Amino acid sequence: MTGRSKRLLDSAIEIRRLRERIDLLEEELRQLRESLKPPETLRIQIADAFRLSRVQASILATLFGARSVTTERLMMLVDTVTTGNPDRDLLNIVRGHVSGLRKALSPHCIEIESVYGDFYRLPAASKTRIIRLLNKVAA
Repeated sequence: MTGRSKRLLDSAIEIRRLRERIDLLEEELRQLRESLKPPETLRIQIADAFRLSRVQASILATLFGARSVTTERLMMLVDTVTTGNPDRDLLNIVRGHVSGLRKALSPHCIEIESVYGDFYRLPAASKTRIIRLLNKVAA
């Protein structure tokens, strides 16, 4: 085998190894995105109780199930719930949905707090109000 043939063979082996690694990473990313989604039943209950869009209900369900949520996590959540133009500005989309959520929830005295501009959270009193309203709707 000549030096050139050996380099071509080594290159082909490296390309195959990299393609397998890409496949593995894409599967891990898919699983991670799936794990970020809130439970579907909770999302549906929240959407029905507060008359929210699918994205807004997913954000609220995620906030409800966590102590605080990073803006980056909400961006990934919005990216998994919606489809469309990959060039969209997810940060502004998240901010828009959070703003809409705040308006929709204010009549129920439910607040979404911003923490240093990097996190969002529901105060304990807001979580309690959500539980009461979900129980009231279910009854």
